[in-house]
Amino acid sequence: MSRIFDLGNATLNGFMKELLEVKGNDHVLEIGFGTGKLIYEMSKGITNGLIEGIDISDTMIDIARRRNRKPIQQGKVIIKQSGFEEIEYDDNRFDKICSSNTIYFWPEPGHIIKKIHRILKPDGTLILAFEDRKQLERRSLNPDVFRIYHEDEMKDILQRNGFSREICIRTLSRGANSFHCCLAVK
Repeated sequence: MSRIFDLGNATLNGFMKELLEVKGNDHVLEIGFGTGKLIYEMSKGITNGLIEGIDISDTMIDIARRRNRKPIQQGKVIIKQSGFEEIEYDDNRFDKICSSNTIYFWPEPGHIIKKIHRILKPDGTLILAFEDRKQLERRSLNPDVFRIYHEDEMKDILQRNGFSREICIRTLSRGANSFHCCLAVK
């Protein structure tokens, strides 16, 4: 199952990793890391920095901890089990924060964006990765659980909740599918 999960998220995670440009001293948070594959990839570029990840799934925590065993032992990676809303982080803690395919499930996106803004360092970068609205609408997704966003809606949510500087949408097309990364700078 983890292979299927990795394949399903490979395009967005690769796109997000490229845009993040993780450097040696960066302190990065991934919200909803799934199997931890992106955390593992980002940890390769860390020298004195730190990659933190938070997820709610017992299964994903186990897989991610196994996958990241060595970077965890080296002090490059911290994996935590919790909902993002429940965990406390200090203000101005992270250089970069990223999340792929999680915004659909955020009960109060504005509240979460405000918290992200608070814990990002000045000039810190947020990247939210998500699939194109049209391709998601072709699936039978439960609207009570899964909220679909258009790129302009994401920009608006970010602007209304603290991100007033550089906000842009980058789009990657693969065949008939499109994937978006919304980049915002604090």
